[in-house]
Amino acid sequence: MINSKSILLILLVNVGVVSCKKDKLKDEKSILIGNWEWVNTQHDFGWCEGESWEETLTPESEDENYSMFFYKKGVVEFYQNGNLLDKSRVVFDHFEINELGNFSFVIDLNNKEENRMSGYGNETSVNFGGFPFVGVAGCEDYDNYFSKG
Repeated sequence: MINSKSILLILLVNVGVVSCKKDKLKDEKSILIGNWEWVNTQHDFGWCEGESWEETLTPESEDENYSMFFYKKGVVEFYQNGNLLDKSRVVFDHFEINELGNFSFVIDLNNKEENRMSGYGNETSVNFGGFPFVGVAGCEDYDNYFSKG
């Protein structure tokens, strides 16, 4: 017979397993493992005002450095000027590599759709949507380019 302590323990273990979901970066996803340094961002904006402007943001123009480090165990860390900003679990919604070796992906950070990060690139250069700059749907867009360092 199962007592109330056993039931509680079983529930806690199940909640822990579900809430801590992350995808290990193995096979084709291992291309993301390592340090990615921010190179520049193409910012298109003004659409909500009926205009269209473009600018290029760089570490020099913004006086900021950003980077990300992807671990094989399925964790990504976000840095600003060498300081840790956030650490998140990586859960893939989509990952695909084409015949040229270019890939695209959608990641739900910490398994939450509202923390979605998408991107595309190759083994040395990637456009990450959502870090360090995030646009406003229909009003502006940021294409954040990183290189593997």
